[in-house]
Amino acid sequence: MANSLHPKLLVGLLAALLAASASAQYTGHAKESRMRAVGILRVDPVGKARLFPVSLFADGKYYDARFYQANPVPFAIDGDVFYQVEQDGAAVGNFVVRTAMHNSFRWWAEGLWTPGSGKSAGQPSAGGQSGEPHRNDDRPVLRRAPSASADSSAADKSGSHDAKTAAPRDDAAEQAEARDPNRPTLHHGKSEQVQAEVPKSGPGVGVAAAAPPPYSANDKVLLAVADLGNIESRSYSYKASAEERQHDLEALKSMASDAIRKAAKERASLRGVDAGNLNEVELHLLDPDYSNRPLEILTATITPSRKFWLPPGSIIKAPPKMTVVVVARKDSTQRLNQISLMIADLDMLDVRPSLEYLGAVDADGSGRAQLLFRKQVDVNSFGYVLYRATPYELIKTFETKATEE
Repeated sequence: MANSLHPKLLVGLLAALLAASASAQYTGHAKESRMRAVGILRVDPVGKARLFPVSLFADGKYYDARFYQANPVPFAIDGDVFYQVEQDGAAVGNFVVRTAMHNSFRWWAEGLWTPGSGKSAGQPSAGGQSGEPHRNDDRPVLRRAPSASADSSAADKSGSHDAKTAAPRDDAAEQAEARDPNRPTLHHGKSEQVQAEVPKSGPGVGVAAAAPPPYSANDKVLLAVADLGNIESRSYSYKASAEERQHDLEALKSMASDAIRKAAKERASLRGVDAGNLNEVELHLLDPDYSNRPLEILTATITPSRKFWLPPGSIIKAPPKMTVVVVARKDSTQRLNQISLMIADLDMLDVRPSLEYLGAVDADGSGRAQLLFRKQVDVNSFGYVLYRATPYELIKTFETKATEE
């Protein structure tokens, strides 16, 4: 009997050791009670900012923030929600939602965009080197921003506009709160400065509007995070020497060119493409889990050798690009290992979509970054996808449904 149990004990001990090793590598855990929203802030060349909701993490699950609790306004842009604006985790400003806008295809928010360190307009500080944020008790946490009387008082104090400019809460807004008085809300920003800048639609009230300007390469694209609690600001960028960066760039470009040549043997859309001619090349170096083993992302485009065929009468807003995305990670010996490579296929975008890297973001409050991509699945339809990087692969954690833009 002892001999028959011995192998089982060994297997159990080995499983326990592997579990302990895995937990040691995991630097953070998403709390199931946490609620966190992620959006994309597009700033056009004249400085006009618009926030597009993407994901919402609540009760241990991801939801599409464009539709989550849209009764009638999506939760992520309902009222004076405060967003910390980030670039690969580092705070670069903040955005306070003032007006929820929509058309036939999607929702977005307009409000006050404040570039800078991200510590104004009621945003909690980063808390120094310890990484623990300090709570700002001046900002309401679980309820909406003050109503019309408070806004009017704030307007009088600021002296920037008269009482007529302070938009009163209408019946629809009051009815929306009356329907669900216990509905949780994300952190709210102060309204004194915002009130003078952007008209307010009121919580629970959306404004029908024409579509925002088309997605443009001239827009500055940043990520934004809102949370029920405080938001830590920590950069996920990895600093490398110029020599190391150039060496890795050439290695990643070689991976991409080899993959294009190999794929061209099976894919008509790649035949005749100059695999060595990569355009719009960008290299992003990240340390998403503070392991000091950099994650490296190469993005580039390639020019198709033939025109992309469209059915007669088709309307296309911009020619699709054939994008290439290479993701690699260094191991303990500083060897660069490819963990993902994706090449768009103009003939089959629904199967091999075109991906645009938008940035690294802590989408679930775990303290680890995920990679957010804009995903093109046909000539006019786009969605968003989040990936978590391990030392060996990219794991998709969330994806929105593609909609027309």
